[in-house]
Parts: sequence; structure tokens; C-alpha cells
Amino acid sequence: MTKEELIELKEKLSKLTPEEKKEHDLYLRKMALGEVEEEKMGYPSIDKPWLKYYSEEAIKKDIPENVSVYEHMKSINMKHPNRVAINYYNNLITYQELFDKVDEFANRFYELGVRNGDIVSICMPSTPETVISFYALNKLGAICDMIDPRSNPEQLEYYLKENQSKLLILCENYYKVLLPATQKSDKLQKIIITPITPYAPLFLKILVGMKTKKENLVINKDNRYIHWNNFAKTKSKTNVPSELNKDNVAIIVHSSGTTSLPKGIVLTNDNVNAIAFQYKQTTLKTDPGSKFLSVIPAFASFGMVASINLPLCLSMENILLPIVSPKIFVKNMKKYDVNFTLTIPANFKVLSREKNMKKLTTLYGPGCGGYSLNSVEEEEINKFLREHESPSPMLMGWGMSELSSTACLEVPECSKLLSSGIPLCKNTISIFKPGTDEELSYNEEGEICVQGPTIMKGYLNNPKKTEEIIKTHSDGTKWLHSGDIGYMDEDGRIIPVDRMERMIIKGLDGFKIFPQKIEEAIATSKYVSTCIVVGFKEEKIGVIPKAYIVLKPEFQEYESEALEDIKNKCQAQLSIRAIPDEFEFIDAMPYTSMGKIDFKLLENGLKPKEENDKSIRKKVKRR
Repeated sequence: MTKEELIELKEKLSKLTPEEKKEHDLYLRKMALGEVEEEKMGYPSIDKPWLKYYSEEAIKKDIPENVSVYEHMKSINMKHPNRVAINYYNNLITYQELFDKVDEFANRFYELGVRNGDIVSICMPSTPETVISFYALNKLGAICDMIDPRSNPEQLEYYLKENQSKLLILCENYYKVLLPATQKSDKLQKIIITPITPYAPLFLKILVGMKTKKENLVINKDNRYIHWNNFAKTKSKTNVPSELNKDNVAIIVHSSGTTSLPKGIVLTNDNVNAIAFQYKQTTLKTDPGSKFLSVIPAFASFGMVASINLPLCLSMENILLPIVSPKIFVKNMKKYDVNFTLTIPANFKVLSREKNMKKLTTLYGPGCGGYSLNSVEEEEINKFLREHESPSPMLMGWGMSELSSTACLEVPECSKLLSSGIPLCKNTISIFKPGTDEELSYNEEGEICVQGPTIMKGYLNNPKKTEEIIKTHSDGTKWLHSGDIGYMDEDGRIIPVDRMERMIIKGLDGFKIFPQKIEEAIATSKYVSTCIVVGFKEEKIGVIPKAYIVLKPEFQEYESEALEDIKNKCQAQLSIRAIPDEFEFIDAMPYTSMGKIDFKLLENGLKPKEENDKSIRKKVKRR
């Protein structure tokens, strides 16, 4: 098929009516299942081989549109009001109690002056107050701007200025640090100082350094400030209806801002509802009443969208954790009979080393995402899950905040090592030659691009950046270009390879290297616990590939032997130009506040901060 014929075919498919599109997808499903003998076109966006993993009913169903996130969640759970919605340190809130609280606080926010279309910043960890505030504001048609409470004053000042927030809900134990930023904003009308939660156990209050007596909190005499406990006592005669704002916007989350100024990512009610709807259409065992361990913080899209709203839309019991570390994750996996969780690889890696773990016979959805594991690490985790009788292997997913969190995920029947699963049922994912709209075929590496109902509305106040990531192709269709490199196999599974921004271009000859392939080779050494390869700038020769390696505990004293074995593995599996110029053994990988590997810190050759565990010990050059 020529390029022109391919474009013509895509233009024709893009003009199908919704009902015609469903019928066409049902036909593609039959093709993928072998029920219809017709040759594939060879392009994922046309063949959609992943549809064989979905039922006919899932393909026929329509995603709810023009309904608020709160009303969508409420409509699903009205028939079982006494089921537990939130479990916060064994303090249980039923769905009916949640609805009542949301309605009460919607009225209170209205009395405080919040109106349809206003932006309200929520600078909180995951607590019941955070959840109640989000839904109450969403009911009013207000827009929730989710901010990491660990932000410094300069960051908070930037967010408040960018968003023009009318109200700030601020976590009490970060109040004094962030006070300067609140004083510089002349747009803020009210600031609600909120405790980590009245229900928090004493140990948690001590852990976060919070004083338990309200009078010990020094609040400015400025009448803009109000304490949550006082706010919760206010009575309102208003009974506000649920409504959407004119732009249908529900939430703003923020990019990490590690390479540039952080961007506000604008998500609509339809975006958020589409995630919950599409998870329901998978073959995952999402039974109502299942226990979901929520460990991704509320200020991230994977937190509010996929770890708070999603399980509630699946009628699950959401176990909220305001503070999470690998140790806390393991502790709660022991404490509860968890059925589902969505977390990052670091937590599963620590879990897989736990010696006294109970059987995991109820763990039907051990979901994981955030960054790729190598095949050795993934197999070790799956071996642990098998040994502890989990009915499912670890289920990897892939997505980004600009896609409202998840774009594709594994289900047990399509699980494959290093795969991130299949597209959600209403998404289309394909691979394109980087920098172009030329679609590639199966098993060809290129940029992962996405079409579907979860693509963000855009970057806040930044149309130029929006156009750089959401592009119109020559066939008239719009795609989000992720910046991730990967490929799709013939069953429709996405296998991410690396971020384009992680590609190393060697200073001596311009040779291009994707670090993950080197990491895969190093990980085959029996001495290696984990490794990361980055581009490191040497003064004389420019950028070189450099490997940071954490040895297994039993091999900590065998660095010479480990280095020799690692070099042998690299020489056997890599081209000579891809072998790292430097190897460095460190005690532990540095992580960002979101639990991801801190690549920038490693690229700069800096020692990890003390709170990220240990410092770098010894540099060992290859030659």
C-alpha cells in the first residue's frame, strides 16, 4: 500500500459515524479472533488486533459524556449505599456517608464564594478531606487544581499565579513553610488550613510533625484564613445542584518540571470518566466490594484519576494512604487482603524481597507503571507472586498525565514479559516514525502515539506546547505524541523501549543509544540487583554512556568480580559502541518525590541526597 493509499483509507475510516465505527470494530475483533479470514493491513491503527481481548458488549458500549465526575461515580453506587467506600486507617466511610459529606461541603464551598468555573487549589496528600473536597467542588462545576504539598514556596507561588486560584485548601503541616507563597497571591480569597485528618492515628501525626492541638497552630489574623474544623461546622441553607462548567474541565495536574517550567495539564470530566469506564470493560476481576490499596498521591493524575476516582467508580473499598514508602506499601499488603493496587516498580521490588509475606491469594490486580523494569526484575517479581499464590502476574501499564493516567494495560490473558499491555478499549495506539506522521508496522520501533477519549484538553495557558504534543496528521486525525519509544506486537501489545529524551548521543561519533537495552544486558549478571544507564558529560570527549549499578546484598564485597562479569555480559550482548564507558557502583538508586528514578541527578554525577538512602561509593572505569 502506498503512502497516499494509506492516507486515503485513514481519511475514510475517520469519517465513519459512531455506529458505523462500532460495527467496523466488531468486524476487526472477528478478524483478530480468526473468525473471519481476511489479511491484516499491517498497520495497528487500522487492524486493531487488541480488540480480541474485549467483549462485543464492551465495543458496543458508549462512554458517558457531559456528566460530572461526581455524578458519574454517584450514579454507579446509589444502589448499594451501605457498602464501604473509603477505609482510612480502619475508619470506614460508606458510599452514602460519602455522598452526604460531598453534598454538605458543596454547600459550604458555595457559601464561601466558590462558583461554577472557579479554580480551587488542593495542596493535600490523599485523605478523606481531599476526596470529599474534590467531589464537592466538582459538583459545583469548579476546577480542582491539584498541587503537591511538598512543593517549595516558589513553586506554590508559580502555580497560584498561573492558575489564578480563588481558594486554597492547604495541608496543615506544610502551612508554615508555604505561608510566604499564600501571602504573595492577591487572587486568593480564602485559605482553608486542613489537618492530615481528624481520623489519623497518633503515630501518623507524630510522623508528619503535626501538633495535635489546634491552638498550637499559628494562623495569620488575616481573615482569609480558616481552619478546616471551623469550616466543617458552618451551616448552610443552600442546596446547590450539580452542574458542569462551560469547558467541562474537572481537574488540573502538574508536570514534574524537571527539564523546564512545570506545565498545568487540563483534564475534563469526560477524560476522567473515560478512564473509569474503560477499566470496567476489561476482563479484570473488578468485583464490587473488592479492596483497592491506593498508594499514588492525590495530586498526580494517576492518583486522583486512577487510584481514587477509579476504584470508587468500580464500587470498591478504597484503602487510602496519605504517606507511602516501599516499607509502608509492604506493611499494608500484609495488613489487608488486597485485591487491587496501582503502584510503581520500586514498591513491588521491595515486596518481592519480603521474607515474611503471607499468601496473596486475593491479589487479582497487582497493577504497576511509572517506568520500565528490566526482564530480570520483572521475572523476579512474578516469581514472588507465583510463590505466594497470587492469581495474577504483575500487570504492567503505560500512560502519562496528558492521557489522564493510563492508556494501555495488561490483563492476565495477554500478559507478556516487558509488555505494558493492550490499549484501553476506546483508545487507538500505534507507532510512528519519530518526528513524522508515518505509521510503522508491527515490531518496528518508533514513537508511541495515542488517539482516544482520555487525551487532555491541553496545557493550561500554553497553546504552543499543546500543539507540540497533540498533532494533526496528514489524514486529518489528531494524535498525542508521547515522546516514548516502543513497538507493538501482532497481538496488539505495547512494548515500551525508552523515552526519546533518555536517548544517549555519544560525543565522539554521534552514535545513538537507548539505555534500556544496555540495562537489560547488565541485569543478566547474577551480581546485579538493579542498574540505570545515563548519558554522562565528560569534559574531553563529550557525552558517554555511564552505568550506575546496585549490587545484591550478598555480593557487596565482590565489586571486582562483579565488574568483570558485567563487562563480559555487555561484550556478549551489545555492540562495542553501546558498551558503557564508565561503571559506578552505588548503594541505592536515588528516587524523586514521586518514587521514580532520579535520572537527572545521575546524569549530573551528583551524590544522592541523604533522604534517598546512601551516597555513591566508588567509580570504576571500563578502560
